[in-house]
Amino acid sequence: MVAALREFMENEGAGTLPLEGSIPDMHATTEMYLRVQHLYREKAERDVAAVETHVRQVLGRLGQAADSISHDTVRLYCRHARHLRCVRYRTLAEETGSETVRSNVLAAALSAGGGGGLGFGGDMPPGSSDAALYVLLRAADRFHALTGRYPGSPAVDPQEDLPLMRQAAMQVLSEAGVGGAAKSPDSSSGSGAGSAVVSEDLLSEMCRAGAAELHVVAAFMGGVAAQEAIKLVTRQFVPIAGTLIYNAMACTTTVLEL
Repeated sequence: MVAALREFMENEGAGTLPLEGSIPDMHATTEMYLRVQHLYREKAERDVAAVETHVRQVLGRLGQAADSISHDTVRLYCRHARHLRCVRYRTLAEETGSETVRSNVLAAALSAGGGGGLGFGGDMPPGSSDAALYVLLRAADRFHALTGRYPGSPAVDPQEDLPLMRQAAMQVLSEAGVGGAAKSPDSSSGSGAGSAVVSEDLLSEMCRAGAAELHVVAAFMGGVAAQEAIKLVTRQFVPIAGTLIYNAMACTTTVLEL
């Protein structure tokens, strides 16, 4: 159907998409409004017929039955042609692989607004802490793979886990091609070009949390997951194209297309 839409735009549409057939509210007499609406609907029907002809031709070239795509489907497609989006998803292996990760995307997210990367405080640029949490969540997974538990687990002093957690975070940054360095809470917020700074504040918070799951955060994330599932099942609206990070401390969300 995309091929048919392109052929329509190159021929009958003269570079434009099919007309939706509806008109917005406007100041006009009832008679004038109905006349304009009638013209729009007529043009929309002609566009649907033209696109449907191209659809049948494309199906013929592909060796498919001409009626495998119904008239109602073509009509619906034309009506919403202006809202089409091509969404390409990446696997977790591609997102976390050192050869396939989009380092520039992560680096830009960490330094959003020209800030100091993995900062935590009043001068933190919007969105940068969300990217920092993404790095630290992956570091926590690495910590778990090494020790069999998450940092700050019960019966363990969170401060004891800081060195290994810091090392894991810098390894995640290094493998992502971003680079990393330790940053004390009282150091300046600037960082070198192409490198990200691991905030001791956020590292301490991650260890202090001890992989706890607050019910309010779990409820929010469950709602997001359910919403995405409904999108896929009903084939309506656009699913999230990336990894969603919810920062309950700042009440923000960020989607990282890594």
